[in-house]
Amino acid sequence: MEGEDLRLKNDIQDVKDQNELLEFRILELEERERRSPAINFQQLHFPEELSPLQIYCEAEGVTEIVISELMKKLDILGDNANLSNEEQVVVIHARTVLTLAEKWLESIEVTKSALQQKMLDIESEKDLFSKQKGYLDEELDYRKQSMDQAHKAAQPNNRYPDPGMTGFRKSRSA
Repeated sequence: MEGEDLRLKNDIQDVKDQNELLEFRILELEERERRSPAINFQQLHFPEELSPLQIYCEAEGVTEIVISELMKKLDILGDNANLSNEEQVVVIHARTVLTLAEKWLESIEVTKSALQQKMLDIESEKDLFSKQKGYLDEELDYRKQSMDQAHKAAQPNNRYPDPGMTGFRKSRSA
């Protein structure tokens, strides 16, 4: 009899410990979900005929400059024999800076696309965590019910179930 009491008390303690772990895990998931704001990037697509720099210029309201034409003119100016050496170097440097700006903007777009894919992955993971949280909530409810039942069963006057009754009958007094 005492062995059964001890076993039931141990079972109750195990269920309490498991409940505590489940509640902690649920809190972790809720906190992670709360700290994960949705991030929306604007998607910019660069058509073949337009450079990234051209699109950004137009987005800033600079519409009178056509980058492809500017690059051609800089090439021509750089080759112009009427310019001094210093002027030719300045033109070549300007073209180089514009070319580097184009490459930099393209790399930014690649990075942005990778970040957008990562955000999709994170959203998918967030959905998975939400489902996991739901399962953990259900498991916690089940464990609490089990703990309540085990606690009731451990009560001294509710020990032995009566096969003919739906409830429990009181144990015999000595």
